[in-house]
Amino acid sequence: MTAEPARPSTPPSRVVVDVTIAAPIDTVWRALRDPAMLAQWFGWDYEKLAEEIDGYFVAGATETEPGRVLDLGGDAFELTAQGSSTRVRVVRSEPPASDTWDGVYDDVDEGWITFVAQLAFWLEVQNGVARDASRRRTVYLAGHRESADAPTLTAAAGLSGLDGLAVGERYALTASTGETLAGRVRFRSEHQLGVSVDAWGPGLLVFAGRTPSDKSPHGGGFALLTTFGSSEDETARLEAAWAGVWRAAFTRVTVMR
Repeated sequence: MTAEPARPSTPPSRVVVDVTIAAPIDTVWRALRDPAMLAQWFGWDYEKLAEEIDGYFVAGATETEPGRVLDLGGDAFELTAQGSSTRVRVVRSEPPASDTWDGVYDDVDEGWITFVAQLAFWLEVQNGVARDASRRRTVYLAGHRESADAPTLTAAAGLSGLDGLAVGERYALTASTGETLAGRVRFRSEHQLGVSVDAWGPGLLVFAGRTPSDKSPHGGGFALLTTFGSSEDETARLEAAWAGVWRAAFTRVTVMR
């Protein structure tokens, strides 16, 4: 009796995002395929954003199931229609020897959590409109905590009052920049918090904490400020105010706009 050749095993996978977006599936699919739409929610502004969008979603993507599954070369978007809404899952292939993967902090996982939250916000609150008058502008701030006693991300921003609020609750707080911010808690995950900011278009403010590591013994994280319809001057003022707060609270600060 001849043994059958071993079949290649399918790499195990993890679901890192599973959310329902209040938009039809064809609209969500277009937002994954149209570079102009992608630029309204994916990543943040920097000189190579268009190149990154092309690498992930154009040149590097395969429509495994057109209109429903988009394979980005190891990471995949899976869409399922749920009435007039869409369930969106981001599935990632497990790396080899991943029996201890659960609970491990991973920058790419956290990136997808942030970006899908931005996709949901753009489609639900900004109505998925890609026009100059409602153009997205972002400010990205990252830093490392200097000590175990250093402030948390929300405390540094003067927004520690957000910490006890549930998703869907409204807030009104004065940030460390002196701005009075108001909006609604949009999402929470193990390491992230996202809130809408009415005065930014409305826009979105995401705090993402990073766990301690060899490079950052006390952890750190980033804040991503997203505005819609702001002018270049308005965005520059926002960047200056928030970068000042970040540099006062954290070390090795990175600012991108």
